[in-house]
Amino acid sequence: MSAVTGVGTGLGTRIATAKLRPPALPATLVKRPGLHARLTAGAGTRLTVVAGPAGAGKSVLLADWAATRPAGLTSWLSCDGADADPVRFWAGFIEATQVIEPGFGADAADLLASGSALSADVTASLINDAAKLPAGAAIVVDDFHRAAAGAAGDMTALVDLWPAETVQLVLSGRVNPPLRLHRLRVADELCDVHGRDLAFSLAESRDLLAGFGVHISPADLELLYQRSEGWAAALKMAALSLRDTTDPARMARALQIRGYTITEYFLSEILDQQPPDVARFMLDTSILGKLTADVCAAVTERQDAAALLRSIDTAGLFLTALDDERTSFRYHDLVRQVLCAELRARDEAREQELNLRAAEWFEATGEPRRAACHLLRARQVDRALTLVQDRVVTEFMHDPSVPAPLDLSPLDPSLLVDAPDQLLVLAADVLLRGDTARGGQYLDLLEHARSSIPPKSSLANRLAAMRSFHYALTGQADKAVRLAPAGQAIQRGTQPADDWNAVIMVAAPLVYAGFLIVFLLAN
Repeated sequence: MSAVTGVGTGLGTRIATAKLRPPALPATLVKRPGLHARLTAGAGTRLTVVAGPAGAGKSVLLADWAATRPAGLTSWLSCDGADADPVRFWAGFIEATQVIEPGFGADAADLLASGSALSADVTASLINDAAKLPAGAAIVVDDFHRAAAGAAGDMTALVDLWPAETVQLVLSGRVNPPLRLHRLRVADELCDVHGRDLAFSLAESRDLLAGFGVHISPADLELLYQRSEGWAAALKMAALSLRDTTDPARMARALQIRGYTITEYFLSEILDQQPPDVARFMLDTSILGKLTADVCAAVTERQDAAALLRSIDTAGLFLTALDDERTSFRYHDLVRQVLCAELRARDEAREQELNLRAAEWFEATGEPRRAACHLLRARQVDRALTLVQDRVVTEFMHDPSVPAPLDLSPLDPSLLVDAPDQLLVLAADVLLRGDTARGGQYLDLLEHARSSIPPKSSLANRLAAMRSFHYALTGQADKAVRLAPAGQAIQRGTQPADDWNAVIMVAAPLVYAGFLIVFLLAN
C-alpha cells in the first residue's frame, strides 16, 4: 500500500495516500446539480454536514462536487476505524490540508507531538492557519462517524472559531456529528444535506439505470422507484440484476428489489454496525407499520423506547417521519422487509410473541383492525377472526370511511373452508371496502363449502346476499338480481338483530339498483 510518512506533520504517523484523495468517480455517475448548489451555498457557514445511511451516495456526491471546484482549493480526508485515535485523526487532517497549503498545521503538529491531546493552543494554531488558506478553499472529511468517538470534542472547539469567511469545512458521515449542531442551526451557521435530500428522484433513478445500460418502461421505473424510495444502493443492485437479462421472472424479482445481495448489504453495512440494543430494537419494531413511542414500548417492553426511537431517527437509519412533530414514523419499506425477514430467521417464536404484544396493545387502544392483523401474524387465527366479526363490522357501520382492507397476507383463506362463518366475515369485510377481487375469491371458496351450510339458514342467506352484493359491485346486474330474493330473506320479519345483518341492508340498495339497470337494458 502506498503511504506517506507524515513528514509535513512531524508526528511520524503513516497515512495511506488513498485516504487523502476523493474516490474515483463511477462510469455510471449521475450528475446532481441541485445538491452541488446546496454544498456550494455552505461557503460562509461554519460547518457543512452531509449525513445519510450507507449506500446513499454521500462520498460520490462529494467527490463529484470536489471535481467541479477550482484546482488546488479542496483537500480530502477519508476516515477509518483507526482515526478514532485523536492524534492520528488530527495528523491526517493536517496532512490532508497541506495539499492546499504545504505549511498548514506545522506548528500544531509540533504541539501535538509534545502531548497526546488537542490542547487550546493546538486549536488556536489550526484556526490561525485555516484563516491563511486561499479564499474559497474547502476541507472535506468523509466518513467522520468513524473518527467521531475520539475527535468530536476537539472538532467542536474548532468549529466554534472556524474562519468560515475563508474556508469551508465539510463533514460527511452516516450520522450527524455530535457537535452541538442545534446552536449552529439557530445561528444560521450550518448547511446540512441529509438522507431525504440524498434520495434519488424519479428522473435521477432513470438516469442511473441508463448508466448501466438498463431501459425499462415508465410503469416499471415507477415501481422500482417506489420500492427503493430513491436509495442509491438499492437502485444500483436492481440495475445490476436488470442488465443483460430478458427473463421476465428475473426482471420481476429485480423490480421488487428482493434477494440475497440487498439483504447482506443492509445487515453487514448498517444493522451490524449499530449498538446491540439499537439493532434489537430495530428488529423488534419492524413488525409495526407505524412506530410511536407508546406502541414501541409495549412491543419491546423497553422503558427507553422513546429515546431509542429518537436516536434511530437522528442516526438516519431509514425512518420516515409521518408528522411535523416527528412523533410517529415508518421504516423504509424495503428496509422493513429485510428487518422482518431477519427477525423471523433469528427467532420465529419471538416474532410471534412481539406480534401478540402488538395485538393486545392495539385492541386495548381501540384499533381492532390493526390488532387482528397482528393476531394473524401471531397465528392466533380464531381470536383474530372473532375480533373481526365482533368489532370490525360494527366499526364499518359506525364509520364507513375506514382504512384499506385487513391485511390477510399471513392467512391462507382455503384453510377456513371448514369454518364458513369466519370465511364469510372476511369476504364481507373486504367487499365492503371495495376489494372485489379478493372478496370474489373468498366467496368462491365458500361455494365449495356450501354442502356444510344448511340451505335455509341465516348463513346461507348471508352468503347469497354477499354474492349478490359482489355481482352488483362488479357490474353483473343480471346475476345480482337473480340472487337478490335470497338476500332479501334475511330482511323479512323483524329488524336485523345485529350489525352484521344491518350490513346487508347497506348492500341492498346496490342490489335493487340492478333491477333498474336490467329493466332499462331490456326496454
